[in-house]
Amino acid sequence: MNLDTAVLSEKKIRSAHFSAACLCALVVCTTFDPLKQWLSFSNTSVETSDFWIIPLISLWLLFSRRGTFFDPAEVRPAYWALPIVGLGVLIANRTYTPMVQIPTLPPLGVLIALIGCFLTCYGWRISWRARFPLLFAVFAVPIPEALLNATVSWLQHGSAIVVQSLLWLLHVDFIREGLRFEFPDFAIEIATECSGIRSSFALVVLTFLIAEAALKNWWNRLLLVIAVIPLVLIKNGIRIVTLTMLAIKVNPSYLDGPLHHRGGFVFFGIALAIEGVLCWLLVMSETRRVTQKPERVIERAAALITRR
Repeated sequence: MNLDTAVLSEKKIRSAHFSAACLCALVVCTTFDPLKQWLSFSNTSVETSDFWIIPLISLWLLFSRRGTFFDPAEVRPAYWALPIVGLGVLIANRTYTPMVQIPTLPPLGVLIALIGCFLTCYGWRISWRARFPLLFAVFAVPIPEALLNATVSWLQHGSAIVVQSLLWLLHVDFIREGLRFEFPDFAIEIATECSGIRSSFALVVLTFLIAEAALKNWWNRLLLVIAVIPLVLIKNGIRIVTLTMLAIKVNPSYLDGPLHHRGGFVFFGIALAIEGVLCWLLVMSETRRVTQKPERVIERAAALITRR
């Protein structure tokens, strides 16, 4: 590549960056009220919160991998994607209602518009390369109320099964009635607050990031993501059983003490450590396959030579 070509390529990518910044700024201005509602919900939601962190992670991924994504030779603006931008803005504003309990469609519309901006300014090839940071931003969209309630219910009943199994293993006497466990001196119930929806959501998000950063094989990535499903139930079950055993063996005040209200990070760390070990095993399996491939090629070549 000569100097003139390099200068033209640099101007081309800078022009694409400038166009993307202007178009995204226009989208933000035209969807300011839905974004304001989304940010307010992100800071006040009891079940799930801190959605605002997700777009920052997506931007960091785009910036940190800019050398891989933004190839000047492949910048081909896709102006046919402009209607996608308009559709996203329309969805965001038409579905915006200030009093809605969980704003799902407005931020989804904004996300569609922003992805449309990226596609318009950089083209299909670069957008496909950057698909993970772009689609990762979907986690910033609040979960619809019906799906959130179903997820919380699943976490409650799944955790109850884990708790029951662990109590059996520990030979603890109890009577179970649905989500309620009765012991000789007290009773506990796995309420909505005990479902662990916030920590489970955070664990799922971290799992996607770890899978993308550490693993290359799609099947291994899928396996790691699937593994988080039973892991969130095990995490909740261990936490509930730990508090219960401390209440039985030490003091019933543990059921309403600091470990109950502020000790979730301990059990989250345990789950994350288990996830890390599984990821390490998958990385080792990928490394082993890569080192074995050249050896197999040599063995096959030697076998062919000896046959001849």
